[in-house]
Amino acid sequence: HTRQGQTAEARAVLEAALKKHPGHVALTRALFQALIDAKEYAEARKSLHGAQAAALEGSLRSELLTLEASSYRSEGLFERALAVYRTASQVAPSSMSYAQEAVVLEKLKRYADAVAALRAAKAVDRGNPASYWDEQIERLRHQSLVEREAVLQGNKGDAGGTTKDAP
Repeated sequence: HTRQGQTAEARAVLEAALKKHPGHVALTRALFQALIDAKEYAEARKSLHGAQAAALEGSLRSELLTLEASSYRSEGLFERALAVYRTASQVAPSSMSYAQEAVVLEKLKRYADAVAALRAAKAVDRGNPASYWDEQIERLRHQSLVEREAVLQGNKGDAGGTTKDAP
């Protein structure tokens, strides 16, 4: 109960501060995180609206969209998360937004699309060496092959009606 009380108190303080300073990004981030921690995903997304409306700068708008997408991902709404991550990447391409797209695409087992997203991340990234992205791409390719092989093995077992050897 203490944690819930602290979260409710923090939420009230942050909401009051945002009424005085609508669209304030740091306050918005803090409120968003408090709501995510409380698993109030829809409320967390609503908390972003004021800042999103005020955000004219592309990178800030992209960051807020990325936060919104993360709430959908936390809820397991992967297609919706993917759509919002893609919007964030269009607004201001960043390695972070492309990498997050790749994470969701991997969850959806859309490996070729995930690899394409990682290649886009590699193309715009200025902080990580190319080898970092190459390792991620190779990991996804490997995962795709492992899953494809598992499906093929499963189909072979089904074809004969039984997977056990006859006595």
